[in-house]
Amino acid sequence: MSIQDLGALGELIGGIAVVASVIYLAIQIRHGIDGYRSNAIFQATNHFSNLQLEIAKDRDLLHTWHKAEKGEALDALEQRQVLNIISSYLIGFENLHAQTQTGMLEREAYEARRVIIASLIRYPGAKEWWDEFGRAQFPKDFADDVDQSVKDFG
Repeated sequence: MSIQDLGALGELIGGIAVVASVIYLAIQIRHGIDGYRSNAIFQATNHFSNLQLEIAKDRDLLHTWHKAEKGEALDALEQRQVLNIISSYLIGFENLHAQTQTGMLEREAYEARRVIIASLIRYPGAKEWWDEFGRAQFPKDFADDVDQSVKDFG
């Protein structure tokens, strides 16, 4: 085998190694994206689970939340509690919306939750709060989606 043959063989092996490295990196990137998606889903579900658990652990807060769900009148403190909870829910939904917009979460998963967004805005005082203060606290595309959710499911 001549030096030229060895050089050609070396180039062939080098080319194969480059292709193998690119394939390996593509697989690693794919696993990284899958891991990020999994973490995004975990963070979102954790936010909602913790929020629901906090409501459930506090009997007075649970009573207030139950009154709001039934559309009963709330005193000023109860109204503030409910609006803070709604705001916290909306922050979680904003995160889901942003993750969906970037392709990290499936659109179907977010779309299925839009009915919950609309139901929250129906709580006593929530629509007034949303129109006067709440909408301005969120990015325009998410706020527009909340408004559309209310129209679609209100």
